[in-house]
Amino acid sequence: LFALVAMAGIIYPNITHAQKYIMPSVFSEPEVQILERFKKIAKRDDYVLTWWDYGYPVRYYADVKTLIDGGKHSGDVNFPVSFALTTPSQRASYNMAILDVYFTEKFYDENITGKSYLQGMMDYYGFKDPNKFLEFLKKPIQLPEVKEDIYYFLPYRMLQIFPTVARFSQIDLLTGKELEHPFYYLSSTLRKRGHILDIGRGIQIDLQRAQVRLGDKSYPLHRFTTILFQKSGKNRVQVQTINPRSSLNAIYVPALGTLLLVDDAYYKSTYIQLYLFHNYEGSLFEPVILSPYAAIYRIKK
Repeated sequence: LFALVAMAGIIYPNITHAQKYIMPSVFSEPEVQILERFKKIAKRDDYVLTWWDYGYPVRYYADVKTLIDGGKHSGDVNFPVSFALTTPSQRASYNMAILDVYFTEKFYDENITGKSYLQGMMDYYGFKDPNKFLEFLKKPIQLPEVKEDIYYFLPYRMLQIFPTVARFSQIDLLTGKELEHPFYYLSSTLRKRGHILDIGRGIQIDLQRAQVRLGDKSYPLHRFTTILFQKSGKNRVQVQTINPRSSLNAIYVPALGTLLLVDDAYYKSTYIQLYLFHNYEGSLFEPVILSPYAAIYRIKK
């Protein structure tokens, strides 16, 4: 009897903890609705390029293939996806996406092991230096044929982890050393006092002088961009260029109560340009679904 009482005393706190430990779903209802709508557009063999956090739920709700997911996200498979999302060259993003799908299929069909997709790409074009290969991707190149359609799934929630996404390709592949991480700050706690906009963590924007205050230092803004959602789905983008010599940009999204303070490198990234600005190269991408919660683009082949 004593043993049973002691066991109950030990088990009870664990049971109550398990009952209260409720993890939120990966996607919200509007995001699920977007994917269910997308399911009627895409085919089962089509590929979606998105970050690995969303791999399983995208496959579940849209019934498509993904390049990375919760079980496949080592550095060598994350690099091409990270590069495609973060590069400022939409041509390089486009080329990398097609090559990543081609070599994902090729390695699976031929049971190739012992080398990365990136190494397969470099061998295909005869490159030894990975940095020269990445530069090569910025140009129109002869690409292998891919049967499947390829889509980009770009959710709002990726803004919260975008610096982490970027880290997987902010690497010098010759030395393995991390490259410099550009400035990135996302705020959803905005307090305006006169002409001062407080965005948290001691960071303020002087709207009158168009300067950012970080502690006791001030930095000029390159641009102040406002994103306005419209019923048509196409975002209205208002850009005020202030100091072109600065590399710091503010992106304000009033409907989401969100402000981004980012370096030029992030501002020009494929993800930011396609998702927030709806700024895409028409010869490479076409929008399929545009929403405040997520944007889906199809690669043109």
